[in-house]
Amino acid sequence: MMGISNLKTQDNKQTNMAGFKEELLKAHCTQALSRMALVKNKKIGFVQSQRKEATKDLSEHKITLARIKQEQILREEYVVEAFEIIRGYLELIRARVHIIASEKKCPAMLSEAIDTILWCSTTSEIKEFQSIKADLQLKYGKKYIKEALDDQNKSIDPYVLSKLTTNLPDPKLVNHCLKALAQEAGLDIPALRIDPDDDFTAPIEPPYEAQQDGAVNPAPITGFAPTQAPGVDDLAARFSALDQFGDE
Repeated sequence: MMGISNLKTQDNKQTNMAGFKEELLKAHCTQALSRMALVKNKKIGFVQSQRKEATKDLSEHKITLARIKQEQILREEYVVEAFEIIRGYLELIRARVHIIASEKKCPAMLSEAIDTILWCSTTSEIKEFQSIKADLQLKYGKKYIKEALDDQNKSIDPYVLSKLTTNLPDPKLVNHCLKALAQEAGLDIPALRIDPDDDFTAPIEPPYEAQQDGAVNPAPITGFAPTQAPGVDDLAARFSALDQFGDE
């Protein structure tokens, strides 16, 4: 008959086998990064295709169809923009997984990255986020996961939150984008002429890289400045502080 001490030893081994494993979290972060790259490229291809279709609709004066396509374009662009921030968080978690493993509670300096990824597991099409969520639940428990999903600590990145919870883009922005398409195609459509009262009548410029002076970044594809986009210096300061936290 197996003794009590042997039973306890066996139970402990089973618990350890089913518990948090830092190598799994690291692998799931890597897989999520790969998946995001594929999805991002697919979305960019879709956006380019839809822009051509929307331009064709405009040339045929099918304004409503063009507007529907432009709304979808913007929604896809919002996701791509959010991906850029999420990618940084995944790389940070992967680089600091040893800190997560060594500390009982979630390190304060990693809470924004962790809580943002946890929230994304309920809103994003990247299925690997679910695996990361399961890993972190083994580490921190169901209570922490629920609090993170509810954003009780206000740790979720507000820019990611705004980009992934937007249902319909601002109609004024949609119209401005359609005006840009019409202008690029040399189409004169009275319904899309520049309105002096339009809030989006700034010069139409192609997308460009993030500024280096810490100003608000333009969106990677649309070229428009998102309301809550963090500046380059802001992000650099954020990740620099995290880099100093528990360096190997």
